[in-house]
Amino acid sequence: MTTTTGKLGIVRCSGDDMTNLRRRVFFRDGYRCVRCGRPVTWNTGELAHIVPRGCGGSDTDDNVETCCQQCHRDEHQPRAVRCKA
Repeated sequence: MTTTTGKLGIVRCSGDDMTNLRRRVFFRDGYRCVRCGRPVTWNTGELAHIVPRGCGGSDTDDNVETCCQQCHRDEHQPRAVRCKA
């Protein structure tokens, strides 16, 4: 099993557990980006954290959602730009 729970109750997944999380969430969201509604495939869809991992977000069904690559990139772009300034 590759799921761990840290001291603060933060759940981290990797390997098969992350694959299973991704499968469940893609199915739950109907293989569509929750932001723009575009259909995604296993190869084009991404998991996006609602509460970022860096802010204490867990790798759990209720903290991740299906995103297309463009929406996920747009979500992270403003942060990346601010960091470079």
